[in-house]
Amino acid sequence: MAYAVPVGSQQPQDGRKRQRRLRAPVRRELILDAALRVFAERGYKASMGEVAEAAGITRTVLYYYAPSKKDLFLEVAEAQVTEFLRYLAPAIGGDAGQFERLRQGLDAALRFGEEQPHAWRLLFLHLDEDEPDMREIRDRVHETTVEAVSGLLESDAASIGVDPDSTRGRIMAEMVFGAGAAVGAWRMTHPSAPREEVLDAMSDFFWHGLNGLGDALRARKPKRRATRAAARRQ
Repeated sequence: MAYAVPVGSQQPQDGRKRQRRLRAPVRRELILDAALRVFAERGYKASMGEVAEAAGITRTVLYYYAPSKKDLFLEVAEAQVTEFLRYLAPAIGGDAGQFERLRQGLDAALRFGEEQPHAWRLLFLHLDEDEPDMREIRDRVHETTVEAVSGLLESDAASIGVDPDSTRGRIMAEMVFGAGAAVGAWRMTHPSAPREEVLDAMSDFFWHGLNGLGDALRARKPKRRATRAAARRQ
């Protein structure tokens, strides 16, 4: 979403152009859009001056809306997490079969990277920067995203006997999120890779892994029951 800064068509007597005042919500959207573009291109090392210039405002105005670069970056990042989940939720939470929902979810993640490249770069490339402020930002964004992915996968995890809130459930969500992000980053540098081939590879990997895990858990239960029974007899 890009906004142009409205400029008045009339000029005062001293010849200077008069800039019309923007309503606060519009100006905030203007700032967030500019910050997304600047941070996606330059990362956290970008300055507030660069954001202000991209938004067509002064640094003084920018600091009125954002007390610090850390606050601004976090607000932009969390907004893009919400956008990312807006892509994922309908795909994973639909009424289709398990495999189809998995494929739709992966397809939605790929579409997010294709349609929102600035957001993708911000969330999955620049959050790994080694900056002191980035550690807190990275932790907050990562926790929010993985918790949401875990919630979306809850019914699938339960179907193979995994409690989404257990250590195993959390690890599953971390692996799905991490692998998806890694493939998305790879695809950005390999745009010629056939999209359907990428989607097939991801779907097959996750699907067979998920079903294999279910088989392993079901096979392990009788062994555990036998072990507990033997322990009680001793």
